[in-house]
Amino acid sequence: MSEIENTIKNESFSKQSKKRRKKTKLFKKEPSRVIAEIIMFIILAIICGSYLYILFWGFVMGCMEHSQVVVDPFSWPYEWHFEHYIEAFRMLEVNGTNMIQMIGNSLWMTFGGAFLDVFCSLMLAYACAKFKFFGRNILHGTSLVIMTLPIIGSGGSFYRLIYNLGLNDSMLYLVTFCTGFGMQYIILYGFMQNLSWSYAEAAYIDGANEAQVFFKVMIPMCISPICALFVLRAIGIWNDYGTSLLYLRQMPTLATGLYIFKTQMTYKVRMDILIAASMLSIIPVLAIFLIFNKTLLDLDLSGGIKG
Repeated sequence: MSEIENTIKNESFSKQSKKRRKKTKLFKKEPSRVIAEIIMFIILAIICGSYLYILFWGFVMGCMEHSQVVVDPFSWPYEWHFEHYIEAFRMLEVNGTNMIQMIGNSLWMTFGGAFLDVFCSLMLAYACAKFKFFGRNILHGTSLVIMTLPIIGSGGSFYRLIYNLGLNDSMLYLVTFCTGFGMQYIILYGFMQNLSWSYAEAAYIDGANEAQVFFKVMIPMCISPICALFVLRAIGIWNDYGTSLLYLRQMPTLATGLYIFKTQMTYKVRMDILIAASMLSIIPVLAIFLIFNKTLLDLDLSGGIKG
């Protein structure tokens, strides 16, 4: 029993010594590093404060009257009109589609498009980075060329193709995201190249097939960049009003609804309602960001066996 007690005491003593070393390291930082960290903290605090100020003052302006928004927007409301948010929720309607339906259209468009875009890019990046086959360099070069072409060069042909295939005003428009090319492919291709193949070889030895290696071995190691790219792509699709304006006229998204609603409120001279509607539209994407903010900061492109 004495030996066991001695080992327990030694372990507890080693843990305490490690904690003391960590504390001493914290207090032994160089003055220049401490000053740099303080300056960075102040800069980030100012940036975050400016964003919060914009959100707060946008909410306040939504409670003002139209005349005050135009003449004196940076003062407190003469009278608080919280009912503007309820009125904006009721008035925001485009082609018979209300705000709830627009949010639904935005959700399936955003999550469906982001998932198909990132997943197809992941499959293409995995194949081009880990397998040698005829046409691999052609696919990789095509992706680089597509990224350099301006959208105005292919917009007309793409518009005609969508309407000839009957993909407009339909959920089948999501198939246009199944390309696999773009910035998502470039990032995932670089990640796959740095990923060790030893894990896949071990899975092959254990009897795994190609699908099992891809879904159970490779994807879990790529989950960090996948989630980060998914969130970034989803935010881009959510804010895209041009796509719905051109191809989904009977199924407008929230971004498209706000774009059209802006013109309507400008003619009706109701900037207060427009601001209130804009603040309401921020809530869904703000909630998504608050949930996945750690994922956005966790874009780690290093992979493989650690030494």
